[in-house]
Amino acid sequence: MSLDDIRLYTLNASAMAISFTNAERALKILLLAVSIIYTVLKIIEMKTKKMKLTSNFNKSEFDSKDGFDMPDDVLENIKVVAEQLQVLRDTLNMPITVNSAYRSVAHNKKIRWGKKQPTHNWQSS
Repeated sequence: MSLDDIRLYTLNASAMAISFTNAERALKILLLAVSIIYTVLKIIEMKTKKMKLTSNFNKSEFDSKDGFDMPDDVLENIKVVAEQLQVLRDTLNMPITVNSAYRSVAHNKKIRWGKKQPTHNWQSS
């Protein structure tokens, strides 16, 4: 879904909320509010997926392949790694491809580890 599609959806939803009885109007206003919230969330999602970490690395290259959002503390670590990779890329003057960086626990179980969790995912309680 593109940003233009989202804007068109919101405009259509707002046009529908114009001439109804009070109960219908309240319901339409509620639906309009939900559509606006949905639009804002989609815009935020689109912007964070395309977030530039360095001049050559985007956040999307480091995301879990199942679409699960990485926690903020992981993102901070990924930013450091991206900066280090950028230095390496600039030094070598060659592109670097990131095949895998962050995996959600669910994605890790699905692709390789089954019910067993690798030690680098263990969290102390």
